[in-house]
Amino acid sequence: MMRYLIVFLFLLAAAVAHADTTITYQGQLQDASGPVTGTPGMEFRLYDSLVGGSQVGDALVKNAVPVTDGLFQVDLDFGEQAYAGGLWLAIIVEGSSLEPRQAITGAPFAISAAPGNGSNWAVSGSDIHYSDGNVGIGTSSPSVALDVIGSAKFGATSNQATGQRSFVGGGSGNIAGGLNSFIAGGTLNTASGSRSFVGVGVSNTASAINSFVAGGSSNTASEDRSFVGGGQDNTASGLRSFVGGGSDNIASAENSIVSGGVGNTASAPGSFSGGGDGNAATGTASAAIGGVGNEATGFVSFVAGGANNNADGFSSFAAGRRAKAEQDGTFVWADNTDATFASTGINQFLIRAGGGVGIGTNAPNSQLHVNAPAGDNPMRAQVDGQTAFAVDSSGGVAIGGFTAFTPASGLYVAGRTGLGTAIPQRDLHIKQSSTSNGEIGLQIERSGANTNNWAFYVATSDNLGFRYNDTLVARIDTSGAFAQLSDARFKTDIEPLSGALERLMRLEPASYRMTMEAADDPVSIGLIAQQVSDVLPGAVSEQEGTLGVYYNQITALNTAALIELNTRHLALTEQQRKAFDAQQIVIEDQQARIAESEKRLAHLETENSKLGQLAERNERLESRLAALEALLLEDRRVVVGSQ
Repeated sequence: MMRYLIVFLFLLAAAVAHADTTITYQGQLQDASGPVTGTPGMEFRLYDSLVGGSQVGDALVKNAVPVTDGLFQVDLDFGEQAYAGGLWLAIIVEGSSLEPRQAITGAPFAISAAPGNGSNWAVSGSDIHYSDGNVGIGTSSPSVALDVIGSAKFGATSNQATGQRSFVGGGSGNIAGGLNSFIAGGTLNTASGSRSFVGVGVSNTASAINSFVAGGSSNTASEDRSFVGGGQDNTASGLRSFVGGGSDNIASAENSIVSGGVGNTASAPGSFSGGGDGNAATGTASAAIGGVGNEATGFVSFVAGGANNNADGFSSFAAGRRAKAEQDGTFVWADNTDATFASTGINQFLIRAGGGVGIGTNAPNSQLHVNAPAGDNPMRAQVDGQTAFAVDSSGGVAIGGFTAFTPASGLYVAGRTGLGTAIPQRDLHIKQSSTSNGEIGLQIERSGANTNNWAFYVATSDNLGFRYNDTLVARIDTSGAFAQLSDARFKTDIEPLSGALERLMRLEPASYRMTMEAADDPVSIGLIAQQVSDVLPGAVSEQEGTLGVYYNQITALNTAALIELNTRHLALTEQQRKAFDAQQIVIEDQQARIAESEKRLAHLETENSKLGQLAERNERLESRLAALEALLLEDRRVVVGSQ
């Protein structure tokens, strides 16, 4: 015996009523292979209960009922008892009873009120109408044209409105079993929750209070106030959860939302999955907007879209491709590069953009390209409300502060500047990067195509070196002494300097004050370039219309002059020596003569001494003689003292 599926679709029950008691019954018959085509025998019986109960009246047997693609139609006449209400139609196909039995609702008009029997109903051809007042079903005082109190169902007899005040609007195999539940149509839909709703579609279920399935197929709204808008195989199982459509989506937590897409999940309270494919919002109040394979697992985390991104940290954000915001408060934006780009610490803002980040421009030519309109400052960074870095509208850059005097297209630094060091000890502190004297230090180069340049640096000898076009030309040693390049290997056309003393003597050192100095500034001493130019032109330089003096050349001139002076001194000394030697010979001859004269003088002095003694004797004799003469003359006694 052929076995038929219990589940089958009734398109219309009690759809056409005639003035007699015949019912035109239409339905769809399926077996395990699908819709049936053939001429099976059918038997129809009335019972007073959905299950069990007693048969009412006789069975109606229909042999060889034409069935095409599952659809069939038969006319059944059970008499007026079929309209008594509370009856159920049982169908037996080829000996197989089909379940469940189908409820027989009241006909569009009562037989006792058929037209022509004093009824308010009227027949016009195959139509019947009622125009005298309102029609009430379940109420004797209808307030509108059709006022139905209680449950109602339309469509196939397989539809059931078993819940109090439930409604099935059409379709087949639908069951509105919940209080105030509603099914608009479709097939095999179930609204079993109180105030639940299923719109249309196939095999949808709204099983909780105020649950809602708008349509689609195999969708389920299984928790209070849950919602599925459509699609296929979607589930809204959380309180106040929402699935907009798509397929295989699950909103399983309180206030969770999946707007659509395929295989998306919102499994934490307040989570949101916006669509896409295989996205999961598993953190509380998290959101995965779209894309493919994204996960928002952190509390209030957010994935904006893209592919295979993760927002794991609290208040984290990820977007693009393989961006991983793994710590709290991180923002990670990754471009289409097929490589993981992950945060490494809390509160980071990370961007991977191989084509550059543009602010004010859609054609960045660097990793970060900021283009501000004329008159706007393009960038400012502050620390605790104080400007640490700024670029103003003139193109000037300020570091450590921001003033109206930032130089146009220049640099203003408020504090110390370290190059190669994080702890500068001076206003500008350069820590050289290597020990290669030709690569380190500070270089200043001319503008334009001219590449002539000066560089100075601390050499490996600890001297301060000066290079011109990378040739060492001068240095200052650790004692502060200045040394200029003077290596013979770097010189040509070497000639001795002549006439230096004469030229040096023509120089006129002077004291003076510079015109930019105040009248009470100390005077300086030096040379006047114009006067030096007349004597030593090579020692004078001219730049920007002003003259300067190379004092190192004056030093060389002094040295040459000293050499000349020394040469003259040596010649003069030799001349003086020769004159001295000649004079010495004269002196020695004179000294010999003097010695002879002194010898003769000594002899004379001896003779003279003798003469003196004789003179003294003569003087005494003369005194004695004078005394004798006096005695003789005065005739007096003369006392002569002893001799």
